[in-house]
Amino acid sequence: MLFLIVIYGSDFADRFYSQIQSTFVNIAMVIIMFVLSYFLGLIIYRNYYLEDTARPMFFDTENLEEIAIKGMKQLRVELFGCGLAILLAIGGFGFFC
Repeated sequence: MLFLIVIYGSDFADRFYSQIQSTFVNIAMVIIMFVLSYFLGLIIYRNYYLEDTARPMFFDTENLEEIAIKGMKQLRVELFGCGLAILLAIGGFGFFC
């Protein structure tokens, strides 16, 4: 299914891009992608990484459960980020090639 979406999506993007292809558009798209990536990374960093990480040395059951829950949330964020990066890479490849 993803393969067909990439094929037909890249065909649509090629028709759109070939009509307006210019150096200015290429530079503008790169700059827009850098700015969007920067702000997305900043939002993720502030929400998930920028916090006090002081923890006790000895863990009890409640503390281990809290750490496990935070770990599962972090895993979901990382998997979502990886999936989004893969989709953006496939879309960019289909759009620029």
